[in-house]
Amino acid sequence: MAPWMVENLAPDHWERYTQLRSWQQTFMVGLKHLQRHYNHSGVIASRPHSYQKMMGCEFLEGSSTTEFLQYAYDGQDFIIFNKDTLSWEAVDNMVHITKQAWEANLHELQYQKNWLEEECIAWIKRFLGYGKDTLERTGEEKREYCYHIPRKAGFVSDFLSCR
Repeated sequence: MAPWMVENLAPDHWERYTQLRSWQQTFMVGLKHLQRHYNHSGVIASRPHSYQKMMGCEFLEGSSTTEFLQYAYDGQDFIIFNKDTLSWEAVDNMVHITKQAWEANLHELQYQKNWLEEECIAWIKRFLGYGKDTLERTGEEKREYCYHIPRKAGFVSDFLSCR
């Protein structure tokens, strides 16, 4: 992790944040559901499968932002959140039951939209503020840095990012 992040975050920040809303248990239930949905139960269930949630936000030119929330199964997108319509876009026909179930909870849809538009942007601003001096370096004082987030129990791989 970048030094300016380490200096400004509590030592257990990432651990606490990844444990929000019982994600590990929720993901196990979701993975089992997808295996049944795609008929990957039984013999094929012994083969490893992946279930990913990808969410984030970024600043674009000027003051505009973009946000995303989507899920993938075995490396393929299967459902994408549309915050403008408060709906989910199913990538294939197998996901329509999930789409209907997730769209029935208007409170959760609004929560996801607010998190993307408000919380995510606030975190990015906070993180950029922590590293302002480093990120605004120019010329010879500018250098590449990498940070590493090690694999946690139950996760498949580490995360390495270089700039």
